Amino acid sequence: TGFMDRPVDELFQVIVTDRDAGTPLLRKGGRLVVFLPHQTEEESFDDIMPSAEQMKDAGLRCELTREQPLNDILSRWLVSFVCTD
Repeated sequence: TGFMDRPVDELFQVIVTDRDAGTPLLRKGGRLVVFLPHQTEEESFDDIMPSAEQMKDAGLRCELTREQPLNDILSRWLVSFVCTD
């Protein structure tokens, strides 16, 4: 695994590591809720989300997204993931 510069990438990797070690952070049906910062002019929503592969590896699927604008160029997304494994 290479260098990860986004906190969400590190979080997903920890979830995978803990699950593989037999100490899962979430039970099946459990939820993980995060805020993801978003610079509206510089990046797309897909740029800030974990990849489909990361979600699959972590046993999570995106359940809900909601944008919360903070000003003209910055917003944050409330994202809820549900544990499927």
